[in-house]
Amino acid sequence: IEKKTSLDITRGARLSSSSSLPPSNRNDSRKRKLTPSSRSWLRRQRADPYVKRTKLLGLPSRSAYKLSEIDGKYTFFRNILRRSREGKQPIVVDLGAAPGGWTAWCLDRFLLVGAGGGGGGSVISVDLLPFRPPVIPSPSTNIMWRGVVGDFARGFVQEEVRGLITGGLVEAVVSDMAPNFTGDSSTDALRTISLCEEALEFAIGRGNYRSGGSGEFD
Repeated sequence: IEKKTSLDITRGARLSSSSSLPPSNRNDSRKRKLTPSSRSWLRRQRADPYVKRTKLLGLPSRSAYKLSEIDGKYTFFRNILRRSREGKQPIVVDLGAAPGGWTAWCLDRFLLVGAGGGGGGSVISVDLLPFRPPVIPSPSTNIMWRGVVGDFARGFVQEEVRGLITGGLVEAVVSDMAPNFTGDSSTDALRTISLCEEALEFAIGRGNYRSGGSGEFD
């Protein structure tokens, strides 16, 4: 909600500042702001069926479908839900979580199990940007969501995440982290690999990951 509000304010300020221009000039100034690549991206977005479904279902982003397809192929989350039904408290850590598509998908699966009389679970979301998933489980359930705002490459942020791992062990680490791209392919590739390594080390080298668990990295 905060993001939408800030965008609305920015958009309103931009429109009001340009309202003094004649209509023809105002249209020309808007057109100049769109590069060919931006226009191409907008066309793809309008035609993308996943984007359309995302809007209809009120999901934060289309990435929920990406995680759903990963689970359909590798069934990693089905195993997590089985342990949830057994009364355990599996934990999923979502890295690079904003705007919340993967977090929403994971919480939805836990909520479905809880509605059927199953156990619970937790999702810990980490991102540089603050956000809230569209549905936050009630405190009366055994399903919890916690958000951490910060740079996961920093050690103190990882320690904060570990401090939230209580009542169970991490069953899966899902990562959609990406750096701020510079436009230099070599630099961007190295930064992306560095983030993948941070996620991998957290998943398998810190003693907080269940033996035989799974990690998914995009």
